[in-house]
Amino acid sequence: MNSPTPTVAASPSNIAGARPIKIARFSGLLGEQLPFKAEDIVGIRWLDRHLNRSVEVPKERYDVILQNLYQLNLAEAIVQGNDDTIATTASLMTFTTKDGGSYAIDYDPSNNVYGLPDTKRIFLASARVWLLKETLFNNSEWSAYGQLYEQARNEPLIDSTAQRSAQSYDRSRLAIGGLDYLGWEKKFLLKSSGIPSYDDLAGGRGLIQFAERPERNSLYPEVMKLPGTVVFSIGISDYATSDGVKVGLSQDEVVARLGSPDARTETKWSYRIGDSLSFHLLFKDGKVRFVSLTEPE
Repeated sequence: MNSPTPTVAASPSNIAGARPIKIARFSGLLGEQLPFKAEDIVGIRWLDRHLNRSVEVPKERYDVILQNLYQLNLAEAIVQGNDDTIATTASLMTFTTKDGGSYAIDYDPSNNVYGLPDTKRIFLASARVWLLKETLFNNSEWSAYGQLYEQARNEPLIDSTAQRSAQSYDRSRLAIGGLDYLGWEKKFLLKSSGIPSYDDLAGGRGLIQFAERPERNSLYPEVMKLPGTVVFSIGISDYATSDGVKVGLSQDEVVARLGSPDARTETKWSYRIGDSLSFHLLFKDGKVRFVSLTEPE
């Protein structure tokens, strides 16, 4: 299954007439005050003012933005600051409805916030929205992960009951570099910097963070920390399990080391630690592209 390709417009002028989304109160969910219904949206376009180009969001990705907007808790996701200044000028999202309406909301990827100029308030967006921005506009490790993550989310679960192991794995066996999810989270807690995010469905705020060696940059980090998830992008011993499971292995090599997954789609394999599916492999072209640990349930 190939990732959908966004349509790029040479000029952003066709979205200039969109009306800003307005809200009357700063409580409840934003979805209660949106001027459109999700099912009426027939087009979403994203303008990057720095690159001076706009991109049509693939329909397969509409839910990333619409789900976040509808579930945005206005009281909890609001960013405190100077109400007289909104820095959300980096990009703009517009929504076209089937009756011809057009609406817009500002978005600043450097701070991962939505801006409502009419109210002079800004609100944190989800990590999935930030990853979508990377997917549409950048060729980076973040965008590669975002594409595979969303692809796996939209794939049907393959029933592998007959192949499942009879017991869950010991936490230490599926640790990466000797650390489980909580161990890696503690390492990232020492880093005070990051891109903030707010996910109502996941519950609360978090930071998008990364770690890389000097020869790599923030577009190609070795380790990516998203709320509830730690992702590893290179296949070295520092980021491998005790069985040597790491980025770059084939599916047969993974099965030889770990056995068949407890749950899988075409792109994603998941293994159980205790009661949770907390160890995951994302595949591309038959090879492990990313390894991730998720927060235990």
